[in-house]
Amino acid sequence: MVMNDLFHPTLLQRRSLKIVLLGSLLAWLGFASTGPLGATPLPADSPVRGWTILSGNEKGARAVISAAPAYQVNQIELSQDIIGNLNETADAAKCALVNQLIDQAHNAGIPEVVVWDRALYKIDYYPAEFRTGPNGTIDLDNPAFWEWLKADYRKMLDRLPKVDGVALTYTFTPTPIEDQYSKKLTSPQQKFAAVINAIADVIVGERHLNFYVRIFPNDQPQDPVVRDTIRLLSRPEIRLMIKLTSLDYFLTSPDCAFIGAVPRPTVVEFDAAGEYNGQGLLANSWVDDILNRWRRLSRKPNVIGYAVRTDRLKESRVIGRPGEINLLTLQLGAADPDVTSEQVYDKFITDHYGAAALPEVKAAFKNSYDITTSILYTLGIVLNDHSKLDYEIYTPPYGHL
Repeated sequence: MVMNDLFHPTLLQRRSLKIVLLGSLLAWLGFASTGPLGATPLPADSPVRGWTILSGNEKGARAVISAAPAYQVNQIELSQDIIGNLNETADAAKCALVNQLIDQAHNAGIPEVVVWDRALYKIDYYPAEFRTGPNGTIDLDNPAFWEWLKADYRKMLDRLPKVDGVALTYTFTPTPIEDQYSKKLTSPQQKFAAVINAIADVIVGERHLNFYVRIFPNDQPQDPVVRDTIRLLSRPEIRLMIKLTSLDYFLTSPDCAFIGAVPRPTVVEFDAAGEYNGQGLLANSWVDDILNRWRRLSRKPNVIGYAVRTDRLKESRVIGRPGEINLLTLQLGAADPDVTSEQVYDKFITDHYGAAALPEVKAAFKNSYDITTSILYTLGIVLNDHSKLDYEIYTPPYGHL
């Protein structure tokens, strides 16, 4: 073959076809293993070391992401004021910000970025043709609704081409799933599972992303609604996220009994910023509490890691504040089961304030738990609403037990 033969049109066409076919095969293999367009969801055998951002403050969110690699974080969750529902991606400005933050996290070496979602959205989001049940509820027996729902999730995920996972809240949502109409789905758990499974068909089955279903620990682990909903989930890849404590993030609450008791890979949600304990603005350093809880919970079956909240909306992030020590506590606790609270205090204070400040600052940090529980709790019971000192109008959650 002479040199000119290499440029013969027929040969070029054959080579081009081979290249296209090879490229298509590689692209398909890449999609099947890592998700669309290079998404890199954490594999099943990888522990989760996650940080969650709630505040919509772009500068603050970027600061949190920038700080994450030093703490060996492998997951960033974008939630609430950044994105609380996937349908918010229809807002071009919000969608652009979410995609920029996803890119920043990936460029920083953080493999998995997860966005939050809730099902169902406000009732008027869904076309009137599906709201034909009593009192304008959605007819879950209409097959066309499920096809529309899946198509809608495809469209929303298309707007976030590099996202690696979704965390779904399915209770306490704008439109309660359990209140929608169906003759076939006769129990709340069947309705919950039907919605979750339909969404999973897209997120897991088609997009090969990680899917985290959030369980609120406001009920007992033997609660048949939660228990049977999880049993009805069709895909084994579906993971769980469960808050650290029963009720909410109260320092005096026991560990949530759901954690480890449900046979699904489980991520424990921690709160470093103190939703009910000063919201990051108090000098919240709860090293002993966090370290002890992580040791107990990490040994339970099914626990694959943690996702810790780094702020409580607005300017409450703990990065750059004393509460940042809570993030270090989880990092060191996950890396070394024998690490002591003294070692955590020593490292954080020395790194941030200098060795000379260690004795005085450590003494102050160790008082944080007692100070916080003395101000915001009475006899171990939280009496304030999200750290607001409105003792006269707030009904303590413990009163609902």
